[in-house]
Amino acid sequence: MDQTTLVIEQIEAGHELVDRFDRFAPLAAAFWLRRVESSQWSLYLVSDQITTANLLSGYSEMVRLIGELRNPELSLLRVKLVPLDSALARDALEACRYYPTRRIVDLGVKLLGDLPVEEAYFYPLPACVPTK
Repeated sequence: MDQTTLVIEQIEAGHELVDRFDRFAPLAAAFWLRRVESSQWSLYLVSDQITTANLLSGYSEMVRLIGELRNPELSLLRVKLVPLDSALARDALEACRYYPTRRIVDLGVKLLGDLPVEEAYFYPLPACVPTK
């Protein structure tokens, strides 16, 4: 589906995938991003248990989960696993604490890590709850 708007079906499908993947590797953040040069949204999952050394096993689990869910809104090409120690993860965690509501956020053009991003949707996870 080539579109500019993130639709509720994608948000719900992503939520189910986030819940299931969190059982495999607890997530620090999960969010949809639309990069500046693209009309396509991608789902990013951040976990301290995902590293460059075990990225392949993380994607193997993702293939299994997407196959189980059989949801046309989910595609392995649109899901990205991100190690917690990356610049993208650090910037995303900061952004999800700043935008804790369940809504699409227009970021203008903001860099998250080295990605120029226009819009984002952050799933509420414990790591994204603002500290008092």
